[in-house]
Amino acid sequence: MSAVPTRDSKLDAPQRGLSGLLGVLGARGAARLVGLALAIVCAVPLGIGAWLTPSPTGMGTHRAIGLPPCGFLLATRRPCMTCGMTTAVSLAAQGRLLESARVQPAGALVAVVLASGLLAGLHALATGITLRPLLDAVTNTRTLIAAGVILVGAWGYKVWIESLPPGAAATVRDSGTAPKAE
Repeated sequence: MSAVPTRDSKLDAPQRGLSGLLGVLGARGAARLVGLALAIVCAVPLGIGAWLTPSPTGMGTHRAIGLPPCGFLLATRRPCMTCGMTTAVSLAAQGRLLESARVQPAGALVAVVLASGLLAGLHALATGITLRPLLDAVTNTRTLIAAGVILVGAWGYKVWIESLPPGAAATVRDSGTAPKAE
């Protein structure tokens, strides 16, 4: 009589999809797979940012990868919440973190979070340590509310920078100080 695999056997795991695969891998293997996924998800935007040439205007870098211009900016002549994010991530990925923060503070923070996620993912990939505590901390209510407040504050900053007289926005972006009123 031949052994027939049961529903719970590891031989049947591929038929059960991702949960079956994770069962075959075990806890450390699953943690390594999650680490690999996190590392890839974080490395791709940083790699693209490092490859792009940041726009000197502080916005519009995304156009280099074929994305359309910001509809909100075209309609209102005011930047949207994410205007300058691609430029900020690009600057940060190239090691120009202070310039990144001057262009779009939330974008600079996104770049730091991406770099941290990349390192955490690589650590999990190498060691098999679980990322559950980190992922729980990043997705809890307080963290998400803080991220929303930072995004709105950065948007206000971006609107203010772009509302300055011509050339003044570049002064703030380049020096970090607002021009003096005359």
